[in-house]
Amino acid sequence: AKRWDIANKEPIQTFKGHTNSLFAASISDDNQLIATVGDVPTVRLWNTVNETWEDVFGQYNNTWMKAVDINLEKNYLAAACDYGERDYPIRVIVKDLNTKEDHLLEEHTDKVTSLRISKDGKYLVTGSYLDRTARIWDMENLKASIQVLDHPEYVNSVDISADGAYIVTGSDDGCARLWDKETGEQLKIFKGHSGCVWVNITEDARYVITGSR
Repeated sequence: AKRWDIANKEPIQTFKGHTNSLFAASISDDNQLIATVGDVPTVRLWNTVNETWEDVFGQYNNTWMKAVDINLEKNYLAAACDYGERDYPIRVIVKDLNTKEDHLLEEHTDKVTSLRISKDGKYLVTGSYLDRTARIWDMENLKASIQVLDHPEYVNSVDISADGAYIVTGSDDGCARLWDKETGEQLKIFKGHSGCVWVNITEDARYVITGSR
């Protein structure tokens, strides 16, 4: 994994430890922690100050993880498990970095491919490929999701606006969707792609960015 300087387009740091594919990375707002997931059955948490790392969640996992997010507003780390076995219940793991307590989320019925913690650290959004849902979780009570957003096809990507008001999702039907976080109502659908869609919502929630393969 590399940390880049945007202005001069040069890498600032290189973090060596993965030996094969790296699927996702997330950096904390203070730039001191980077979380990566890839070719090892764990989350690798890197300290950018002293360039050390530790493995997190390895005790639960027997396969790759596909998504990760870190939020230091409330000190949470979340990761999505790419389990091939449908009967394995753990789909998402959330760690409280203060108390070191782990929360195991088991509502999704198949592998989770995307997740995002809200900027204020109050909510988590997860998206599952084969169960065709996105789910919204209250980080203060992770026993059950507070909204289930049904999709006609596989969910590839999720994001949440900076103010926490909107969820955006991308799925295999070539569409992106905008949802009201509080009510779970689908507000808008964005059509134009012909395959699976990945999404991002801008900081001011004025634009949705989509990509497809």
